[in-house]
Amino acid sequence: MDNKSTQINAIENGVGLQQLLDEAYNILGNPMLIFDMDYRLVAYTDVKNDDLIWNEFIETGRLSPKTIEFSMTEGFIEVAANCEGHAYLLISEKLKYNRIIGQLYNNKNEPVADLAVVACKKPFEDNDQFLIKKICDKISKEIGNDKYYLNYGQAYIENMIIRLIEDDFEDRGLYTDHIANIYRGFKKYVYVAIAGSQHGPTGSNLDYFKDLMRQARPDFKYTLYHNQIVILFSSSYKKFKAERELQKIDNLFEQNDMFVGISTSFENLFELPKYYAEAITALHGQERSSNEWCRVYKFLAE
Repeated sequence: MDNKSTQINAIENGVGLQQLLDEAYNILGNPMLIFDMDYRLVAYTDVKNDDLIWNEFIETGRLSPKTIEFSMTEGFIEVAANCEGHAYLLISEKLKYNRIIGQLYNNKNEPVADLAVVACKKPFEDNDQFLIKKICDKISKEIGNDKYYLNYGQAYIENMIIRLIEDDFEDRGLYTDHIANIYRGFKKYVYVAIAGSQHGPTGSNLDYFKDLMRQARPDFKYTLYHNQIVILFSSSYKKFKAERELQKIDNLFEQNDMFVGISTSFENLFELPKYYAEAITALHGQERSSNEWCRVYKFLAE
């Protein structure tokens, strides 16, 4: 293990994703590929094998809905959703080879892709999970500051929040890992807040204001929807003065003539449409209370 670990540490960053993968393959002896959060192929080691999922990636550039559903049934998606900080062994009696999967991040700690290693050349050794985690760390460092992955991670989270609001999922189970990535860093109870006003910023100005909020509270999750800012944040406690979390940046709302409505707490993000509606109702009430010093109000007492 020590020799392989030293070899992985010695792989230089800045050589490009393909060379990094090729060098990692030479060390571990099994091929590997990277796919993004939409199950699209990003890069792979050019090694022929007879693994069905591997060949689907190589031949079509992405996984089909049928294969994604199979991965969900076999528990692969659930494992991938919870592999932060680790690399996990995936075993299925329906597949010829075992595989190890680990997640990749940009420098904002946003998930942007997964690394999969297939044991088609030789069985995994006891320390391979540890070594593959080191490779994931190395790749994350390689792509961490890349403008594409910085934008992709943020856009991916924002798009998933919109899909949750619109309940745009034919099969929720297929998106377990996507939703888990929104939960990342969150505590048990979630709140949704809507920031907007008929007199407030619109278009690119609204996007700029959203970025200001992200700088002030990077622990929140944000998106733009119907010319308003949707904000997700969390608490460890059900009885929680959620409005105080946003009062801390009340000056930003006041400067931009915006008001904020906050929902009651919830635990299942698939219920977001209901609580989004609560926040909208609270927002409309706030706009009728424009003489109040504070622009942040909750929908209901919990």
